[in-house]
Amino acid sequence: MEEYISVNEYMRRFKIGHKNVLKLIATNQVEYQITETGRYRIKVGSDTVNIQMYEKAIERATIAETKLEMIKKILLDTERKESEY
Repeated sequence: MEEYISVNEYMRRFKIGHKNVLKLIATNQVEYQITETGRYRIKVGSDTVNIQMYEKAIERATIAETKLEMIKKILLDTERKESEY
């Protein structure tokens, strides 16, 4: 179930500080609304993900896969060299 909660409730649920929540809002890492009184309400409980967060996750996965392939190649090369002796 998706809902919009206050900054304080978000801080309590996710155990992060006020500055960190404001940083998430400023960098569009969370979906939010601004109330008529100027307060932030943050969307939680949805299975949708902010596009920037999705793109960053894809980028991290690609980097991790690349590093893994490099490590595999290094290990295979090391094994080949050791078997030559």
